[in-house]
Amino acid sequence: MKNSLGKNLFFDLKMGLYGAVIMAFIVYLINADHDPAGALTAAAKQFVYTCIMGGVFTKMVENIAIKWEDKWTSLILAVVIPSLITIAFTYFMHTLRGTPEPLNSTVPTTLTAPISFSVWAYLKRSELEHQTTENFV
Repeated sequence: MKNSLGKNLFFDLKMGLYGAVIMAFIVYLINADHDPAGALTAAAKQFVYTCIMGGVFTKMVENIAIKWEDKWTSLILAVVIPSLITIAFTYFMHTLRGTPEPLNSTVPTTLTAPISFSVWAYLKRSELEHQTTENFV
């Protein structure tokens, strides 16, 4: 199944992997002072979680950003909905065993998700508008 941009409807592997590497490194640094093994556990969980959910959430951002005719409704919803879900899920994952600082480990996601989702939503909406313009020429 494909979306309006002709891309996979459910998952973006490349963006999932990019986000996973960055977020795992940050989470490791946050937790390294407590216990290197605990920090590695937290970073590994963050990597797996971000790879899977990051691929799903960036695709969610893309799909919402191109969903409605009204550009601003699409862009706002494409940032707010995935950001709230990813922050909540990230905190939940870190409250499970193995993360010495679950709240602090969620801070990078809280700061970066809305910003990165905003950029991604804008890029995908621009891609749709460019594609639509090309179809009319």
